[in-house]
Amino acid sequence: MIGRSNQTFTFFLKKILNKNLNKKTYSFVRLPKVKLSMPNNYQAWRKKSEENLKWADDNLKAGNFPLVCYLAQQAVELLLKGYLYSQNKIPPKTHQLIRLAKFSEKLGLKIKDLLAKLAVLSEYYLESRYPDQLNVDLNDRRIAVEALEAARKIYKEIVRQLPKEAQS
Repeated sequence: MIGRSNQTFTFFLKKILNKNLNKKTYSFVRLPKVKLSMPNNYQAWRKKSEENLKWADDNLKAGNFPLVCYLAQQAVELLLKGYLYSQNKIPPKTHQLIRLAKFSEKLGLKIKDLLAKLAVLSEYYLESRYPDQLNVDLNDRRIAVEALEAARKIYKEIVRQLPKEAQS
């Protein structure tokens, strides 16, 4: 680790040990650049994203519509985190797609036109898993199809903008 990373780690450790946490401690700006031990780490995130899209497709055929919505959200989340890794950044620990998209935009990803779709998919993370968070009945084929189509569109746009070595 370089000196700055050690200082950052020590800072976080002291905050945790002192139980003196605040939200600013975990801001994206403070995260150090990383040297990935596996140079193509982001490709593992992309592959996992592709698997989630395939599982969503399989579950759509099986009629498991809430699971399709959840897997569509997960596919996009994984790919956004993979994009951040492709830029040598550690993604924040969040499931909020808008937050991940905003960080990615700061690094050059152009997805402003997809923010509405990202916002809808982001809701499916909670709604598909927690019954008390349901604002809409996800057991609906139309909603599942829309979620999967949105995830595929976002996937294609992000992959198109990945660095050339990440596209293969």
